[in-house]
Amino acid sequence: MQNKTIYKTFCQNHDEIPIFSQYWWLDIVCGENNWDVALCKIENKIAGAFPYYIKKKIGLKFLILPKFTQKLGPFIVEKYKKDYFKITKELINNLPKFNYFDQDVEVHNNILPFYWEGFESSFSYSFRINNINNSETTYSNFHNNRKQDIKTGKKNNIKTYFDINTLQFFEFHKKNLNLRKTEISYKFEDFDKLFKKAKKNNKCVIAGTKKENEEFGSMAFIVWDKKNAYLNQLTTNIQKLKEGHSSILINDILYFMRDKVENFDFEGSMDNGIYNFYKSFGVEPVNLARIKKSKPIVLKDIINFFKITLKNEKC
Repeated sequence: MQNKTIYKTFCQNHDEIPIFSQYWWLDIVCGENNWDVALCKIENKIAGAFPYYIKKKIGLKFLILPKFTQKLGPFIVEKYKKDYFKITKELINNLPKFNYFDQDVEVHNNILPFYWEGFESSFSYSFRINNINNSETTYSNFHNNRKQDIKTGKKNNIKTYFDINTLQFFEFHKKNLNLRKTEISYKFEDFDKLFKKAKKNNKCVIAGTKKENEEFGSMAFIVWDKKNAYLNQLTTNIQKLKEGHSSILINDILYFMRDKVENFDFEGSMDNGIYNFYKSFGVEPVNLARIKKSKPIVLKDIINFFKITLKNEKC
């Protein structure tokens, strides 16, 4: 039996697997034939799994992050976490031969097994609000500028709608990026497929804010798993930035998600402006390890020199 077939059943029996590592998510964002999974078994039971996306480019094989995907990395079944190092080493050794590896993993998954196998690591960051179940506590941690934005927006009758369709979102996102002289980095067809699959699994929503009889000011695509919700895409009309749309949108999304998950992940950014915006919601930083390896080693320098685009970029 193929590993992917085994993994599908495994995912169906383990809803604690992050959404980005779920088989149905990978089918959409990678393409059914462009991903696989390394498995580690103990006494014929799966102890750990390591799904990966395969991208072939310039005659080489790359294991990288697909679109819309914050992180991948090893998943270890709770009862086997005492054997984390042994299992992770086996999972790494069960990866296919590759020329270039570049993925983000959460640091609570200790990266020493990667280091011992010759991988390099650096840090990137996400930002998270923990324990969003109590809306009053969540709101009390907002900075004053966010609270003022929300008050101003409510006075101006800005409301949040949770029935936005994919075409509305895509066109709105594309328009806002064009105003910044930037092109959208994904295709509508890919986004539409992902939304429909996630919606079927009750794992996503598109929300947006606007005044009555006016255009939308801000929209967001939210996905979630058993534990966390993720701000997968956020886009705001720069001509309406001072109206408070994004602040109201995130506040209302947090309320909407309060009985569905424990935490809300902003899927951070290294951009200073975005960091300061997220920080103003009272977030806590989450360390991600960016793991890399090149075969041959000089390939890393070639990729950097020619600026070959391989890593997922948050839109």
